[in-house]
Amino acid sequence: MDYLLRRMQKDYLTFSEKPVRSEERAIAERLHAFVSAYNNQKIDDFIALFADDATIESRSGGGSPKIVNNPQFSESTRKAFSRIDKIFFDNIRVLVKNTSEVHVSGILTVLLRAGRIKIKSDPLCLEFRKIATDWLITKNLYC
Repeated sequence: MDYLLRRMQKDYLTFSEKPVRSEERAIAERLHAFVSAYNNQKIDDFIALFADDATIESRSGGGSPKIVNNPQFSESTRKAFSRIDKIFFDNIRVLVKNTSEVHVSGILTVLLRAGRIKIKSDPLCLEFRKIATDWLITKNLYC
C-alpha cells in the first residue's frame, strides 16, 4: 500500500531525459494530453490523439495483443475506462526521426479500479506524425 500512496503522489508522466528540441517539447505536450485524457476519462479527447489510419495494438479482454482499427480501439477504450483508474507513462524516451516523425517509448503502468490494486507495467511504443499542424499517434504498439 505504501507503494500505491507514493505512486499516487508522483507525476503521471516522467521522461528519461528532459525534452529540449521543439519537436520533443511538442510531443511532451501530446503525451501529457494522452495521459490526462485517459486519467480524466475524456474518451473523445483521448481518441482524437490518434490518426484515423493509426496502427493500434490492443490488449482488451486480456490475452495477447492484437491489431485493431480506430473504431474498435475506441470501443475497447470505452470499456477499459470502467476498469482502469489511472495510467502512468514512465521512463519516456523521445527519438526525433525528422521534423514530422517522432518515436516514443516508455513503460505504461495501469492501476485498476474497484479496490483492486493491480499494477501492470508494459513497454509501450508510440509513433507520432505531424499532420498539418497537429502531432497525431500513428502507431500504438507494445514493444
